[in-house]
Amino acid sequence: MIEKKNKQIMFLAVRVILVVNGVYDVVCAACILKERKAGISDSSALSSCCDLVSDLHIQMFRDDDDDDNEKSMAKNDIARRMLGYWVLTYGIVRLLAAVFYCEPCAFFIGSITYLVEAFCFWYEHCAYGTLVPSKAIFVCVFSILLFVFINASPFF
Repeated sequence: MIEKKNKQIMFLAVRVILVVNGVYDVVCAACILKERKAGISDSSALSSCCDLVSDLHIQMFRDDDDDDNEKSMAKNDIARRMLGYWVLTYGIVRLLAAVFYCEPCAFFIGSITYLVEAFCFWYEHCAYGTLVPSKAIFVCVFSILLFVFINASPFF
């Protein structure tokens, strides 16, 4: 009886992780994709909150050059939007994995997004050196731990 209860708790924990992280990713993506008009400052609480959330991802990228660097993530609209679309994509996959929890492969597919995220950030950091090292390591380690936790669940 206790073992069944533990399996149910772990199953629920995995669903909660996928839902919370999926919603967080979708919100982050929406904030990254929110159009920022040059020279116009919106001081509303919602806009400030949105800027703070989007900066969590954008500030992972190094901006060592001067303020006129058009290649910086903060100034390059295309790179910022592509990051937003990518975060939106894996956020949706994580949400769908939690929704279709009756299918064992759904959790596996959701967990794979963490492995892909870890690999991509690690590769970007090692190959190009464009990420802040401490932030890259944090994302990689945390993503791998989530991948392992989800795959250690009793339904595999």
